[in-house]
Amino acid sequence: METVQELTFSGEALLGYVLEILFQLACPIVLFVLLRRKSSRASLLPLAAGFVTYMVLSWVRALLREIILTDSVRGFPALFYLLSALLSGVLEEAGRYIAMKYPLKDRSEFEDAVSYGIGHGGCELWLAGMMQTINFLVWGLECNSKGLAAMTAGMDPERAQAFIQKLADIADNSLFGSLLMTASGLESMLFHIAMSVLVLIAVHYEGKGFLLVCAMIMHTVANCLPPVIVWLKVPLPMTAEIIITAAPIVFTYFYWKKLTQREQGGG
Repeated sequence: METVQELTFSGEALLGYVLEILFQLACPIVLFVLLRRKSSRASLLPLAAGFVTYMVLSWVRALLREIILTDSVRGFPALFYLLSALLSGVLEEAGRYIAMKYPLKDRSEFEDAVSYGIGHGGCELWLAGMMQTINFLVWGLECNSKGLAAMTAGMDPERAQAFIQKLADIADNSLFGSLLMTASGLESMLFHIAMSVLVLIAVHYEGKGFLLVCAMIMHTVANCLPPVIVWLKVPLPMTAEIIITAAPIVFTYFYWKKLTQREQGGG
């Protein structure tokens, strides 16, 4: 415990969190600027719809988690992670479908799907990723300036020990780890863009419900496997997670490419 009580965040760890925050803040903005440069037809409306849809879904998901993920379910980690992943995968893709089917029914271009995906993924990146990273940075600065005794003052021993362990875990950060997190964040944005393209095809082009189901399944798997990777102690878990998330992106790319070629060929 003595070494834990002397815990400090290195300059490298703090710098890494600063870089993560800057990336998380800028990524959606930069992606939309690049989209606008590529196509003047890109609109802010789908982006705003994606942002608002994810925000509303996050509230609904939080409520359902309170109802479904009870203490008894939490006692079975495999079931807990599966149900949690299902809630995210099904709700987010259903919300994406409803948004494109109704409020965005006149928005059927590729740029609209990309814009929606940037808004959807950007909201997740800001509300989940960036807020958490800001907390890590603030805790690190506070730990270095005040010490653990001040940070855990008033906590019961069990809670204090859990908090100290959490601080120890996040203090074990490096620039390489932060670079992996930024790569994961960028891929998450690309993942949401890919799912938006896939759902756009289901709504406006082929009208195939199985594409929506595919999106739900791929989203669920992408959310469910990372905890399994950690549990199995797979080497380089962040790299493995990036590879898993890349599969739906590649699938959607080739599906869209095939559809575009067929449309251009008139067949």
